[in-house]
Amino acid sequence: MNQIICLLRSFFQIALISALIGAIDFSHAAQVTTPFVGENFESFEGIVPGGSVHDYGSNWLAFSSPYTFSSGATFTYPAFGPNSNYLGDWAFHDSATFQSMHWNASQVPDGSAWFGVSGQSAMEFTFDSPMTRVGVNPLTTGNFRISAFDSSNNLIETHSYGQTPGVVQSSPPNASTGSWKTFFAGIRANGIKRVRFEAGGGFALDGLTFDNSRTVLLTESSVATWNTPSDWEHGLVPIASDDVVVSSASGNLSLQGPNAPISVLSLTLSAQPGASAQLGLQSSGSITTSATRGVLLQKGAEIAGPGEIIGDFVGEQGSTIFATPGQLKLGRTTYSGFRTAGQIILVDGAILQLNSLSLASLGSSTQMFGGTLSASNGVSLGSGNAIHGRGTVAARLSAQNGSTIAATGGLSLGDSNSPAGFYSDGELHTSDNTVTINDSNDAVLGSLTSLGDGTNGGTLVAGTAVSTDTAPHFLVEQGKNVIGRGNIVGNFKNNGHVVGDGDSSVSERIVFDSPWIVSGIGTFANTLVNGTFSPGLSPAVVEGENFAFAGKVQMELGGTTPGSGSQSHDQIIDLETMELLSGVDLELKPWNGFQPQVGDTFELLRSSQSLLGAFDDVLIDPYFQSLGIGFDLEYSPNSLSVVAVSAGLSGDFDADGDVDGRDFLAWQRDPSVGDLADWQANYGAESSLENIAAIPEPAGGLLLAVATLTAFVRQRPVQV
Repeated sequence: MNQIICLLRSFFQIALISALIGAIDFSHAAQVTTPFVGENFESFEGIVPGGSVHDYGSNWLAFSSPYTFSSGATFTYPAFGPNSNYLGDWAFHDSATFQSMHWNASQVPDGSAWFGVSGQSAMEFTFDSPMTRVGVNPLTTGNFRISAFDSSNNLIETHSYGQTPGVVQSSPPNASTGSWKTFFAGIRANGIKRVRFEAGGGFALDGLTFDNSRTVLLTESSVATWNTPSDWEHGLVPIASDDVVVSSASGNLSLQGPNAPISVLSLTLSAQPGASAQLGLQSSGSITTSATRGVLLQKGAEIAGPGEIIGDFVGEQGSTIFATPGQLKLGRTTYSGFRTAGQIILVDGAILQLNSLSLASLGSSTQMFGGTLSASNGVSLGSGNAIHGRGTVAARLSAQNGSTIAATGGLSLGDSNSPAGFYSDGELHTSDNTVTINDSNDAVLGSLTSLGDGTNGGTLVAGTAVSTDTAPHFLVEQGKNVIGRGNIVGNFKNNGHVVGDGDSSVSERIVFDSPWIVSGIGTFANTLVNGTFSPGLSPAVVEGENFAFAGKVQMELGGTTPGSGSQSHDQIIDLETMELLSGVDLELKPWNGFQPQVGDTFELLRSSQSLLGAFDDVLIDPYFQSLGIGFDLEYSPNSLSVVAVSAGLSGDFDADGDVDGRDFLAWQRDPSVGDLADWQANYGAESSLENIAAIPEPAGGLLLAVATLTAFVRQRPVQV
């Protein structure tokens, strides 16, 4: 026989009932009805197997230890109290337990309920009618489980108010099509169809919404394997409709795999401070995310490989990509295919390929212990970010102002097949290493390029340089700088500043190797040119300090005034000491059709302190010879000028006004300059204008060689 007990409103009456009957046992389908509307507080203790509780509008029901509802007991709310936004609130304290309960709120206007759980209490409900809102407050470590939560309008709200919540979950997985709104940290969720996170807390996916999928998490502080179902909290290996979350709040979590291609909706790796979460890929495995989602690598998380992850890739500051031997592919061929603010590490034998339709954005630190970094459309190095180490960046490279590239060993940068293979506004430091830069035309160096380490020199090499090239391989723009000590290999255009460490020895200078061409309108200090120095972009005045030349100085004559413009000529001004080392030649070239007149004087070199040495030879352009013009050299202690003379002497192949050993050397280099018989006939003759400062004749050994060759030539017929 059912027992019906009407609970009186006052606490006195409740206390009286409790005092009279003690712990109430609601068994055998017992029913408890509370007909009150308004502020009520009912407190029960007892067991109700198979019974039911009816609450007619009370705002708060509290159940405490050892109260237990089980075996299909039903809660019915047929009425709704005034001045209340929720149906009666339920509080479960200590070890009160609700098992296999059914919740019927069909007559509640908004289908809402609010639950509080504390102590060791636990609740498990099956909702028999649609619920628009269910509020849950796990005060300490209580557990709350919802089954058959299947209304598309459902919303679960959870609050912890700074406490540590227990497990809140939906069962079975995928049962819910509603949403879950949380206001706290630390929740672990299984089987919720849609997850919404708001307002603070430290949950790893704060601010994200996952639709039409499971949210898959790994057990923390463990080593797991992707293809092992038991390593996933819901016991199923992720599939294409899953949002996969690898998260650690404490300790270290490591996920190994997959070992075969798989697809997921999205992939997120996250870790709280003091913890780490790592995904170690397999060389034969790949993960592909949906076209509308992607990969998020949060602070403290790491991806290690070889392997492949296909998806728009975002790495947060504090994240790590670790490329181990083999090939690791990341990103997708979209305009947001790859970007990271974290660190990248490569080791010997590693190949890291970044896929993006735009430049792949590198993060705070790309550290190379060997290996190769490639990118289908190049990489961007932002301000404050760095590439450092040894290895190869086999991709178009764009380095912003404030970025740094530092070599600790051999380092190769850029794309030899791209006209924008290397462009920098940042800094490059070679130390005492060799850095090779690749670009299909001229590589643009940054705000500061530093060679050497202050003791030993560094080397900068143009990777595409061919000795027959005449176009620049390196460009230093106005306001940019090259400093230090070491060697530069490749044609070099300087419109900025080149400053060597010192001039006391060659080892302190910046040395431009032979046979490369140095040009531009910038300044030079403490340099040595072993190749060709061709000042300006056309005739120009170039200034510097402590020039030294050992190859060729090529000067353009377009007028009688030094400077730039159509009627000017080149001039080199040294504010200290200029040196012409053994073997250096002077080459005179015409500019803009200029026709010198006999007696025209051109001051080509001027030094504030002194001009040391002399040119070994003077090479006159055939254009001047066709005009019947040659040149005499006039040296002074701190300058050199050339004077236009009549080139009337046969055999004067260098057009310097006399026939001597230098003319023979000119003929050896280019027999087309004239007939050797003319040189033989006029050897020793001079024009009417003589050099003010005589240039020393070749040494005796050279004269002996010339005499021997002359005897040989006299026995040969002259070719006309």
